[in-house]
Amino acid sequence: MKRLNPVVICASVLLLALVAWGCDSVRQLEFGIPAGKNKKWGELNPATEMQDQPYLHAQKTGMRPYAPGTIATTETVYPAEAIADPTLSASIGNPLPVTMDSLSRGRDLYDTYCIVCHGERGLGNGFIVPRYPKPPALTSAKLRGYADGQIYHIITNGQNTMPHYRGQIRPMERWAIVNYVRALQRAEFPEKKDIARVQTNN
Repeated sequence: MKRLNPVVICASVLLLALVAWGCDSVRQLEFGIPAGKNKKWGELNPATEMQDQPYLHAQKTGMRPYAPGTIATTETVYPAEAIADPTLSASIGNPLPVTMDSLSRGRDLYDTYCIVCHGERGLGNGFIVPRYPKPPALTSAKLRGYADGQIYHIITNGQNTMPHYRGQIRPMERWAIVNYVRALQRAEFPEKKDIARVQTNN
């Protein structure tokens, strides 16, 4: 019978001791949720949503603010039925309040997309005219009589030679343009209260 090498026996015993010690150490490590016997649920690696994680508490909010013009999935600013039936657009009100911010944004968008045809003051004398057919003046009696929803419908779907802009301009931005078009109309045809306000300021 072959005798085992004493060195091999010592090495094996030492290896088994290390393995046993290692397993005991592993048992002392913290795994899972909650971590360790003395941890409360949620104290470490909490099983909660990311915005509720402890390292976000100092920011006082768990979610970033919405981007300007963001529309909730439950919000409808222009029903699909109105796209198919333009007559429905007259009954749709503008959800965007008339503020300096909305007017400023509306002007920026107007100067980007509309001014080339409709002109700076909405008179239909943009710099591409007369190369292309002259569009109607946005300040005409007909356009002044349009409801906000009707103007929005034209921006969204186009009309005659005017293309649609639903792919280029977001929904709330179209309403901002509507607000600015109203400002152009009031500039050309001011109401009595507008004149009184100007006279008071002067």
